[in-house]
Amino acid sequence: MNEIDRSRSAGLVLSLLGKANRAIELQDLGVRIWARSPRDIAFREIAAPLKLKKWLWFNVVSLQLLDSSIVEVVGIKRIAAEDFVELANGAWRRSISGLFDEFDQELTDLSKVAERLSSPRRFPAACLLEPYLAQASALFSKIPTAVPEGILDCEREQALKAITDFYTHPHKIRKAAVRSFIISELEEQRAFFDRIEANPLTPEQRLAVVTDEDATLVLAGAGSGKTSVIVAKAAYLIERGLARPDEILLMAFGAQAAEGMAGRIEERCGAPVD
Repeated sequence: MNEIDRSRSAGLVLSLLGKANRAIELQDLGVRIWARSPRDIAFREIAAPLKLKKWLWFNVVSLQLLDSSIVEVVGIKRIAAEDFVELANGAWRRSISGLFDEFDQELTDLSKVAERLSSPRRFPAACLLEPYLAQASALFSKIPTAVPEGILDCEREQALKAITDFYTHPHKIRKAAVRSFIISELEEQRAFFDRIEANPLTPEQRLAVVTDEDATLVLAGAGSGKTSVIVAKAAYLIERGLARPDEILLMAFGAQAAEGMAGRIEERCGAPVD
């Protein structure tokens, strides 16, 4: 059954209630909604399987689209609606499977990014993740964020879940990634922090050094070791390959302090920094 219409008697009542969609037709690449003007909806625009539900005493065929809107055809006889939904969902599943073939490379690349966030090798600053969030947003404007079981293989299901989690909860994912990085980095760089200055850095100083956010503000009182943090930060960026010496500029309120920092950095890591 490729097309179903509501009954004429139901149509009169539903038109008065503002329900203009009077029929739905299954096509090769999607469905057509019949109202005053027909509307074609491609399978790739449909976010989830078609549903059959109730509104008042009427049967409703409901479609959820990728833009979060809902399209409904109300007043269809139940048996006809059940047959149509089953047929349309079969076609939708086949179409979605082909759609994921089309975007396989993007899925693979983004899932690797999401996977790396579970154990990041560098500080996951917001500026580093923004491009990937934009890519995920663009991808989910073309494919569903949720797919019924049986359409995708296990590897693609896992990739889709990882990307969806990253896309829907970016702040939570990044917060966990930051915590994971800091714990592992502090342990891995323990020897560096023990020797970079005359005295081993304190836990707070070490945290200030490994935090590599877009902008980082450290508040500390007089004599608490701010200069040690700046020296260690510059040396850390150079030794970890996160910045070249000519990409670093240090500023201080006084020529003597500036000269002192530059000298200490060059002494510690053998690199001149302005």
